[in-house]
Amino acid sequence: MIKHANNELYVCAQVPTTITAISNLAKQHLGKINVALEHQRFCQSYQQIIDAKGWGDVLEIVPCEDENDIPVALFKAETANNTKKTGAETFLIIWSFVRF
Repeated sequence: MIKHANNELYVCAQVPTTITAISNLAKQHLGKINVALEHQRFCQSYQQIIDAKGWGDVLEIVPCEDENDIPVALFKAETANNTKKTGAETFLIIWSFVRF
């Protein structure tokens, strides 16, 4: 939950374990796995599921290079939610991407 002035926002942020697995495999098999390409494919597949289920208005995918980007993503979600003023919760999926 994020509180700002008189507003409250509930945010669910997670890093899919598939992204972590892709990064770990790339470390073990250096040069054999194109991490950026696999990451992109996974994100596109995830977005297709979100679109098919009609969750686009309550679920937002936010790419983050590292943990330092997460507070910015949460702030942007809070700002966007306050602008919409729908009272709906916004859920984030934080894509964390390990650089080599």
